[in-house]
Amino acid sequence: MQATDYTHRSDHAHDDAHNHTQSHVPHNHTQSHVPNLTNDSHDTDSHAHGATLAHGHSHHHTHEHHDAAELAHTPQWRISVAIALGLVTVITQIVVGLLSGSLALLSDSAHAFTDVFGLCTALVAIRVGARASATPQHTYGFRRVEVLAAGFNAILLLAVAVIIVVEAVERLIHPVNVQGLPVTIVAVVGLLMNFFAFLAIRGGKDESINVKGAYLEVMADMVGSVGVLISGLITYLTGWVYADIVVAVLIAIWVLPRAVALLRQVGNVILQGTPTDVDMESLRHDILSVDGVQALHHFHVWSLTTGDNIGSVHVVTTNPQARQHVQELMEHTYHLHHVTVQTETPAEQCAEDGTCV
Repeated sequence: MQATDYTHRSDHAHDDAHNHTQSHVPHNHTQSHVPNLTNDSHDTDSHAHGATLAHGHSHHHTHEHHDAAELAHTPQWRISVAIALGLVTVITQIVVGLLSGSLALLSDSAHAFTDVFGLCTALVAIRVGARASATPQHTYGFRRVEVLAAGFNAILLLAVAVIIVVEAVERLIHPVNVQGLPVTIVAVVGLLMNFFAFLAIRGGKDESINVKGAYLEVMADMVGSVGVLISGLITYLTGWVYADIVVAVLIAIWVLPRAVALLRQVGNVILQGTPTDVDMESLRHDILSVDGVQALHHFHVWSLTTGDNIGSVHVVTTNPQARQHVQELMEHTYHLHHVTVQTETPAEQCAEDGTCV
């Protein structure tokens, strides 16, 4: 990651400038998930400076093969079932929507199509992310494929919502006759399909950003089907064609905030923002509360993808055990992965940037 690479470069430059002898063992992320790595990483990465405190890096992974294991356990069969049910809904809604002239039904079919597309991209992303090994060019593999797919799906949802609103305005100016009975029947079918898809995918909603996004879409589609059912009944019983337009716009309005929220979540991951489930101020306070820690800097927490939060920090301390304690705090209390902790003595920190503690 860029933040981590920058930190390492600056530290190596500092070491060279002060003529320290440094023995650094490269860390291969494709082989780093080895049991009992804690002690090895603590010893191997220590750098002798003739001081009481060893100066160096500590990389540790509490999740053996976390990248592949988590994705491998994502319930792909659930997604496949939801895709099949979604395709039945989409095809039925498009055919009947065109024949009946129902904008609400077409609106719901467009939304259902984005659900199916989102599920398909989720399935592809999960399989790619789980099977693709790390390479020299992609040291974390392709875990973020699912994040990009979720972003594309959010943009597609926004586009569909805008198209529906534009078409609704056109129909307000030039009303179209709508057949209420077929709309009502298809709405019932769509509601059943969405309900079964909802049950199928619910179990995997917390394991992937894409599955979560698709889960929310299917749930919203159930609401859309209820709306279409109501509009169909109103149109069939009263002949008021504007009910169809109202429901179509309501579905679009329902989609917009969800799409924006998903897009913001994707943006936060891609821009390496702080995960929403990590309290940085609390973590900072807890690190500074570790015995012997006098200051910290180069403090970063970001997400590789859903549930895979990464942390790194430099701490200024004279306590040889501080690095291990900080690392355990970040891993076990804050559930961070790929944790990197580097220690510096107050003298080294003072010589590095003039900040003396």
